Amino acid sequence: MGYAANSSDDACQRIQDNYRQCSWLETEPRYSYWLVQCKTWETLISDPTYGIYCDLVTILKVDSAYNHDYQSATTHPYPRQRGIIIAFWLQEWSTKRVLIERRIVCDDPGHCDYANGGLFITHQARRLLFDGYVDRVSMALLNSELELYNLSARCMNHSTLELDEYCTPLENNECTDNGFEIVNASGILATFRRDGLRRQEWYSPQISLNLADAAATANSEDTILVIDNPVFAIYPGKLWKPIASWDSLRRTREVGQVVGFHKRADCAYRFLGGPQKWGNCSTSIWTGENDLTYVRRVHKWRGNDTLITGDGFVLASVSVVQSFF
Repeated sequence: MGYAANSSDDACQRIQDNYRQCSWLETEPRYSYWLVQCKTWETLISDPTYGIYCDLVTILKVDSAYNHDYQSATTHPYPRQRGIIIAFWLQEWSTKRVLIERRIVCDDPGHCDYANGGLFITHQARRLLFDGYVDRVSMALLNSELELYNLSARCMNHSTLELDEYCTPLENNECTDNGFEIVNASGILATFRRDGLRRQEWYSPQISLNLADAAATANSEDTILVIDNPVFAIYPGKLWKPIASWDSLRRTREVGQVVGFHKRADCAYRFLGGPQKWGNCSTSIWTGENDLTYVRRVHKWRGNDTLITGDGFVLASVSVVQSFF
């Protein structure tokens, strides 16, 4: 990887020749389907504006296909290490294959459906704040994790939109409206929807999967896989309330689910899906027995024996005041 090769006017001319040969052949019936990116070979020799920044005199010290640092232009010969060249290739390959071809981001910002895709996604404010939307990048990362367990995540409306140049189906990856499902090799499904039976998991930062039975909820005695939830909201589930009428609330199973969810969510005190802030929900105060100096001061706050009191991270330890309890 540390081997350095020198640039030259001859090497730049060879790249340009590849572009010309590709351009000649792309109109031939036998080649027209496969030769679709000839333009990526063109250099400054024939395209001074958008070509690869290389001609018979100059070359860039720092260069990529989409970001030219024109201030780094220098004359031939310029040494470039093999590892750096391969790193550029891998970056371009991953951007094309992973992000663009899998429809996670748009290739052309001028022709991008920002309602359902692209680096920026348009969603209702309520979804962003409370109801949650399925993030497509998280879905792609989740599938790479589930492959190790012969599982896959897909949208409920998993329709094929088109085929790519390798005849691989490109599926719809907008899962917010109808939810998503996790499927094993036998086709057993675990379905997650905002209005589904597993609504608590739709709103939770993590989802526990029962590897023995993907359709069943996970219990402590089961083999469990905990995954990050691809559904995102800043305050997930805060507007979730029972839909039963008031006269039947006490007899409705959903009430217990809603109340239990809100208790756990408030206790965890998560923000932006981050880690749980507190050890538990237990809070106690000093009663003032034998000494009124510390009456009604906090003894434990949500399970914590110490409290951070400011920017200087001064700890008010309970050992200082235990003698007065």
